[in-house]
Amino acid sequence: MQPYGYLSQYSNAVTPPLLDLFRQNETGHLSITDRSDPIKSRSSKDAYGSYQLRGKHLHNLGYKLPPYTVKDALDPIKSRDIAGKFIKGYSDHYGFKNVADTLIGYNMGAKATSDWIKNGRRLEDLPDETKSYLIRAMWYIKNNP
Repeated sequence: MQPYGYLSQYSNAVTPPLLDLFRQNETGHLSITDRSDPIKSRSSKDAYGSYQLRGKHLHNLGYKLPPYTVKDALDPIKSRDIAGKFIKGYSDHYGFKNVADTLIGYNMGAKATSDWIKNGRRLEDLPDETKSYLIRAMWYIKNNP
């Protein structure tokens, strides 16, 4: 089955299982200890913690969120809260209604996702990284019903 179609059938309501999916997709390859380690959890794109929150954007994530720090992104409880508010903020702002669009927004950027939707949702136009992101999410949901 194609991952976009599979994931499109799920609601993007910000719930603990949805946040688990995002965390797993972002840092499932890291141990729980490493997810809060500032060196081991930092990506090549300067993203930190369990939800790989971008360091350069933490001070202004938008969607009426307050400024955050790298320390917040590395805190497992705070980062989950930040990710949930961020996901809800951009999903509401751009009208994303399913897990697939919401995941693409997290990986590729919400504005770019909105533009992709307006241009016909052609899967071949998605970056390879985003396609892989959707595949990982599909397998996570299939294995964690």
